Order: sequence, then C-alpha cells, then structure tokens
Amino acid sequence: MAKDNNAPQSNSQPRVVQTSESCMAEGCKKKITRMHFCDEHFEWYKEGLINKRGERPSDFDKKHQHWLRKKAAA
Repeated sequence: MAKDNNAPQSNSQPRVVQTSESCMAEGCKKKITRMHFCDEHFEWYKEGLINKRGERPSDFDKKHQHWLRKKAAA
C-alpha cells in the first residue's frame, strides 16, 4: 500500500497565523480598532481613501480634498 503524502499527520501542530497589531495603513503604527485599521484610517477606508490593504489609490489627493471639504461642511 502506498503512503499518501497529502494526508494530515496525527501529531502535527495546528497552524497559527500571526496578525499585525498595528494599523494596515501606510506608515501608521496605531493600535487596530476595527477591520485591521485604527479609527482614523477605518473612516478613510469607508470613504474610499484607502483600499482594504491600506494602500492609497492613484487619485488620493483629489479624494482627500473632497473628503476634507465634506467633513468641514458637516
């Protein structure tokens, strides 16, 4: 009988994925509060200023200026 190399071993350790404790936004080191972001960058994510990986889009400056005007009007 051939040994199946893909079968899980009975004495193997469970995999543990270590996540970062800091915000995923570029250059931010604040503690995570929601969805891998700090409070400020979570708001940016909801407004489309950053993507789910914390990266800024190519038209970030335009979106940021629009967001600032919207926030000042509120």
